[in-house]
Formats: sequence, structure tokens, C-alpha cells
Amino acid sequence: MKRILVCLDHSERETFVFSEARHFAERMNARAVLLQVIVPDHGLTLPDAESDPKTHEAAEEARRSLAELASHFPKANFDSVRAGVGEAWRVICQAAEDIDASFVLVGSHGTVGLEKLFGTTAEKVVRHCTRSVVVLRPSRP
Repeated sequence: MKRILVCLDHSERETFVFSEARHFAERMNARAVLLQVIVPDHGLTLPDAESDPKTHEAAEEARRSLAELASHFPKANFDSVRAGVGEAWRVICQAAEDIDASFVLVGSHGTVGLEKLFGTTAEKVVRHCTRSVVVLRPSRP
């Protein structure tokens, strides 16, 4: 069975991405892995960030939150939840490899400020991921 990696981030687009992921998983007869990335405080580097109590608690909270969301996913189309720590696009690309994802679903929110210069997480995932990436955009009114 195919696996899809669904990247959620507690942003205003999370509900949209989650809803689209449910439909996508059903249509593709796939099982979803829900992922949230914890970006460490700027002063911390990996592996220090992974052992930091604040980061560890944030990862646990992410897993609990994702588990709650997962309860609204069809059982036949749900696999697991994951929380990763690090630079978002790198964690997403590695998770896609780790779970042997057929697709990665990420939300897009456009570019503003420094994102225009350095690129968004979604853009970096598209450029660097070895898996197919679907960028989900809400329709504009």
C-alpha cells in the first residue's frame, strides 16, 4: 500500500491541508503519516536541540496534537504520527525517505519578506525531496 507524508504546522492552513490529505489518501488508497516539525531555538544546534527539555516537550505535544487529529482520519487510510526536530525542509525530506513515501503533501502560503529571498519550506521540499511532492493551495475567493 502507498504511504503519504502529510506535513502539518499549526498554521492557518493546517485544517485545509488535513482535509485535502484525507481525500487524497482515500482516492489513492494510501495510508497517511502525519508529521509536524519542531524548529529548535536559534541558539541550539542538533543534537543539542534534540536533548533540550523544551524541544523534547514541544515534540511530545506535537505527537499528542497529531494523535488527536488522526482520530478524525479514516482508519483504513491512517498509518502513524511523527514529530521531527530540525530545519523543516530537511526533516520532511528525511521523513519521506524513512517511511518510503509515495507522495509528500505540504501546504503553501505564498512568499513574503525574507521568504522571497531564501524560499519557503514547500519550495525547498520540492527542490530537494526524492519523492513526489504535492503542494496544496487553498482556492482564492
